[in-house]
Amino acid sequence: MSAHEPRTHPALPRIKLELSEDALKTINTHLLELDVVKNTQAVHFSPMFSIYASTVLLAAIISACPDLLDQRYARVEAAMQVLCQNSRLQEDLREAIEKQDFTDVLNIEVLQKPARANMRVLNRRRTL
Repeated sequence: MSAHEPRTHPALPRIKLELSEDALKTINTHLLELDVVKNTQAVHFSPMFSIYASTVLLAAIISACPDLLDQRYARVEAAMQVLCQNSRLQEDLREAIEKQDFTDVLNIEVLQKPARANMRVLNRRRTL
């Protein structure tokens, strides 16, 4: 999907990471250096390859960010399950590859460590 194509699934809930811009740039640079990221191309998101490419890419991103993201999704089976449950996630991964920026993916609530997601629920309750 290019920036000009319409999105087909609603956006996933996000939790903005409480990290400095420098920290986010460092993480993004680290992710861009992963072999799976370097070797992922737009053709990998065609219907024939998309779930496989997305699963491998997501598992690699999760395992590369143990302090931020829920490591249960670092397993390929769990990564595939979360992708199947959240169709929009494939689109977000494709956009991250195109933009060479994973900040938006890192902010996806379902991928974050449970403690971070639980804090978001508590914060929502306080504001109600």
